Amino acid sequence: MTAPAPFSSPARARPTGHRARGRAGIAAAALGAVSLVAVSLGAVVFTQPAAAVPLSSGSGGDSGSAGGASVESSAQSMTGSGESVGSASPLGSTDTASLGSTVALPMDAVFGSSGLLEDPYQVPRPDPAITQSRVVRIERDADEPRLETWYVDSASMSRTIAVQVLRAADPDAPAPMLYLLDGVGSDLPSGWITLGHADDYFRDKQVTVVMPTGAYGSMYTDWIADDPMLSRNKWETFLTSELPPLLEGGAHAIPFNGKRGIAGLSMGASGALGIATLHPSLYSAVAGISGCYSTLSDAGYAMTKMTVETRRGDVTNMWGTRDNPEWARHDVLSHAGALEGMAVYLSASPGIGRPGELAGPYDGDLSAYLSGAVIEQFIYGCTQDLDRALDDVDADVRVDYLQDGLHGWQTFRPQLAPAWEHISGALY
Repeated sequence: MTAPAPFSSPARARPTGHRARGRAGIAAAALGAVSLVAVSLGAVVFTQPAAAVPLSSGSGGDSGSAGGASVESSAQSMTGSGESVGSASPLGSTDTASLGSTVALPMDAVFGSSGLLEDPYQVPRPDPAITQSRVVRIERDADEPRLETWYVDSASMSRTIAVQVLRAADPDAPAPMLYLLDGVGSDLPSGWITLGHADDYFRDKQVTVVMPTGAYGSMYTDWIADDPMLSRNKWETFLTSELPPLLEGGAHAIPFNGKRGIAGLSMGASGALGIATLHPSLYSAVAGISGCYSTLSDAGYAMTKMTVETRRGDVTNMWGTRDNPEWARHDVLSHAGALEGMAVYLSASPGIGRPGELAGPYDGDLSAYLSGAVIEQFIYGCTQDLDRALDDVDADVRVDYLQDGLHGWQTFRPQLAPAWEHISGALY
């Protein structure tokens, strides 16, 4: 996957139909090809492109001071093995011409220290007594009166889902609803509050922000079977059919202007774009921050499988084996035309660490630092693939390719502002 040429201006646009299509941001130096694959022994293969800008050492010096060899030697010392993989198969639409050296990282190193692979929260088992979708209770945050937690019974999942709702600046006036989907952890309180500070960002904005929790490793989709670890997942049904009527009507109705947007980060970005393509009539805008959007390519399959497995779920309980039509149904690239007429925002980083980042947010944890690089470099290519798929779609598209940043909240958080700035015009 070859990075787009660096832009000399903050944005460029070209007409597509009657709408404007823009790409914004500054691309990193050419990354060449990046590939990531899960193999049967539970390892992740990270292909370090020969032309890639190296990871920073975290010492506060020049981020270009560490070469590919030092990255490999660091990974070897971390894993206790000097073995690296010599020729990884290219994934998806990757360009194989510039494949460089490869580094083999075990799954627990890539996901463990980053907090992704951990003892999972025990997802509640289905309760046969829950047969109707309804609001059970609403709790208001003592420190932020506009922030509420709605406990909602889901008929499709037969369990109670906690949904955090941030009321609009003027809670008595009609406002659009923005669904913000969290990443793989999807804890309560939402990461969008604890780490993304969405409550601060939206404090003066006339929008109701809806943040579902408890979607651990689910991809925010409807599973074809219950899972021993992740219980029953019918998130597509919940978010599109069960929750909106409860928010917009009935005894607890929130003043609503009739416009919805959906956005997310990481797993939530994949979920947001997936839901928007499957239910385009529901949304006027969609945003994905550091997400992967293919499910049919080898790359997309690997990323989806690993996301589910970080919470020890079984991906065959989600969409079956790879020949099941459900995999094709959820491929955003194949259905990109469904986004026609929407405001679409995407962003990704090349997975290049910033000076001082290893010692700063990663507190010297090399495995977490490398995992953030591996995942985000992979995500960069996923975003390029969707960017290309949107070339002929009549939508208002902005794609930000960041100059640096790893797969973590220090990269996600600043993208909330440009995402909202781009999609908000379609919601009023």
